[in-house]
Amino acid sequence: MLRLGIIGYSPKNGHPYSFSSILNGYNREAYLKTEWLGILNYLEKREQDEIASLDARVTHIWTQSLDLSKQIARCSKIDHVVSNYQDMIGYIDGVIIARDDYEIHKEIAQCFLEENIPVLIDKPLTLSKEELQWYKPFYDKGLIMSCSGFRYCRELDDVRENLEKFGDIKLIRAAVIN
Repeated sequence: MLRLGIIGYSPKNGHPYSFSSILNGYNREAYLKTEWLGILNYLEKREQDEIASLDARVTHIWTQSLDLSKQIARCSKIDHVVSNYQDMIGYIDGVIIARDDYEIHKEIAQCFLEENIPVLIDKPLTLSKEELQWYKPFYDKGLIMSCSGFRYCRELDDVRENLEKFGDIKLIRAAVIN
């Protein structure tokens, strides 16, 4: 079984809850005591064989708040709450950094990457060209991943199908609406 850690929290971003619950299963009663009923609703609409069906579990969690970490652990059946994210090293096979604040991603990822522990970083990975260059050797070794769901966004289908109508694109501005 693949043992994963999950790190961090950003306001209005329920990824620590949802990612962990998809992998581990979830505690409905614990979710009912949170503001994340939308995630619970999503989970309950899924086929139950889609939940906790992989040979992977989130076994450790750290967020900026011990109380929040405990709440996520209850909702998502995570066994270990740590008071320092570095305490996961030696107990996990990979880590998910589920925070939106790109300014801190490198600082958190560095200790894991330097131990050859694979890292998935929630978007955006970084806005810095220098940091992107720093990540490249880890990417080349297959130790880092970051991605976006824009590829699957139906709202962009018309744009994708008609790119030639736009000519040379100089600037793209986008907003994400949940």
